[in-house]
Amino acid sequence: MHLSSALGACPRGGMSLLADGGMGDYGVPTIRYTRHARNRMRLWHLTEADGMEVLTQPDCVASSRQGRERVWKQIHGGWFRVASIQEGQTTVVVTVTVRRRGPEGV
Repeated sequence: MHLSSALGACPRGGMSLLADGGMGDYGVPTIRYTRHARNRMRLWHLTEADGMEVLTQPDCVASSRQGRERVWKQIHGGWFRVASIQEGQTTVVVTVTVRRRGPEGV
C-alpha cells in the first residue's frame, strides 16, 4: 500500500517516509542520493539538510510511478519535491526539483 492511498489526496502535514524504519546505525536515518539527485541539489543550491527536512517533515506525500513516493515541502519560498524509493532500510533519493507551485490540493 502506498502512503498516498493511506493518506488520501495529499493533505498538509503528510506522514514522514522515514517514520516506519529507515534507521541506520545510532538511530540516524539511512538516505542515499543518486548521482542525478546530487547534481539537481547542486543546481538548485540545496543541501542534504534540506533533503532530510523534506523527508522527515513533508507537507505532502503522493505516490508516483514505479513504486516511487513524491514528497513535497515548502522551503526557501518555493516547493521542494523529492522523488524517492525504499530499498530495504535505505531511502534512495532519485531526483530533486524546485517548483513555484506546490502539488494540487495544497
